[in-house]
Amino acid sequence: MKIGLRAAMWLAIAACGPAHADFIQKKKYEEVVDPPTPVRGHAVVGVSIKPTAFDLKSEVISIRFDPALPAQDVRVDVASANGRLRGDGVWAHKPTGGSKNWVALAAPPRGARPDHVDHLALAAQPAELNDSNVPTFQLAAWGSMNDDVASVTVRLYVNTRRAELFAYVPGVANGIRCQPVAGVPTVRFDAVCDVELALGKERSTQLTLVRRDGGQTSKQPVNLRW
Repeated sequence: MKIGLRAAMWLAIAACGPAHADFIQKKKYEEVVDPPTPVRGHAVVGVSIKPTAFDLKSEVISIRFDPALPAQDVRVDVASANGRLRGDGVWAHKPTGGSKNWVALAAPPRGARPDHVDHLALAAQPAELNDSNVPTFQLAAWGSMNDDVASVTVRLYVNTRRAELFAYVPGVANGIRCQPVAGVPTVRFDAVCDVELALGKERSTQLTLVRRDGGQTSKQPVNLRW
């Protein structure tokens, strides 16, 4: 994969147009194939709207962001399950008083990627909260999104550490069992959890991951904002 030319095109698209007015690129987005150092996974690697193969070929990554939030940096990460692809960049959010929910940040490099669509995690996180004990994510998606969308299927990319993992949504009694990633080595993450989420008046929620390993149970809260 040739990264240089595609990355340059990606940045050119990101730098123009009114859709990008609320976000200014602060750290150049770059993708690395076959990183020289081992990639160690966190409990939650990515949270985004469940993509299709068509979505992943889009020239846009979108983030749903509350226009009322204060200025802050947002970090975008892309990671393949097998650790062979890693991408990251940072944007500065500058409030402008607009009402747009979904913001198109930029165009990812086009072309073939080393994993199936289900095996490529997308994450958008407030930079100052990256090291928090409770991971916080902005709802992200491959492709352009319509502000009228009222409900979505959210996919969490997670590490189960070879145990059973269930995702719980507030107000829903039954958890959703996370499904193992198949067909590739799982270095960065090894399972995905798909949950249904209504995008109502509230702009955030806290999901809960429950890990069951034999007779032991542990919980991991995950904050999601939109």
